[in-house]
Amino acid sequence: MSKKRGRPRNYDRDAVIDAGLRLFLENGYGNVTIDQLCGACDLSKPSFYAGFNSKSVFFQLAIDRYQTIISNKLKAALVKTTSTVSGLEVVFKTAIEHYHTWHEPALGCLVLSTVPAEAGHDTEARGILSDTITAMDSFFLELLHKDEHFSNKKIPGLPLLAAGVMQSISIRARAGHSKKEAKQMTNAFLKLVNTL
Repeated sequence: MSKKRGRPRNYDRDAVIDAGLRLFLENGYGNVTIDQLCGACDLSKPSFYAGFNSKSVFFQLAIDRYQTIISNKLKAALVKTTSTVSGLEVVFKTAIEHYHTWHEPALGCLVLSTVPAEAGHDTEARGILSDTITAMDSFFLELLHKDEHFSNKKIPGLPLLAAGVMQSISIRARAGHSKKEAKQMTNAFLKLVNTL
């Protein structure tokens, strides 16, 4: 009798999610089938459904895992900063490095680079994209408001512009643009911020 393919019940859940995450990052959500997911994760279909219920549930877990990875990198980088501008600088630098080196070839952010294509026809995808952008806006709002200089400037669009720079870093990485170009863009933004 031949053995069934797939991981045993005590498989490393994070390793499985990482394998699926990379598949989604390479192909987008809509282009990944359950068969492809099971193959990439080394799971039988029964094991996949028992552990994750559906592709959409798995994708949300992959997003959560990806956001935890990038969030931990950003938090670690921000510990070393002494000002809001230096905080912005290390956030952009960390994002550039992550989006360009976490996967080969560079494919940018899992959400920002793959979900927009689905958002036009899938309300769940639109919600995921909207939540991610709102979280980025809030992150930069909090970072800028730590500095009295920026919180008193009353420039409500500045956190949104910073989030837009992050989105551009991701999309440009996926399009094959260089880290050098991304650094030129973020440096230009930082110079503008320093004039405020």
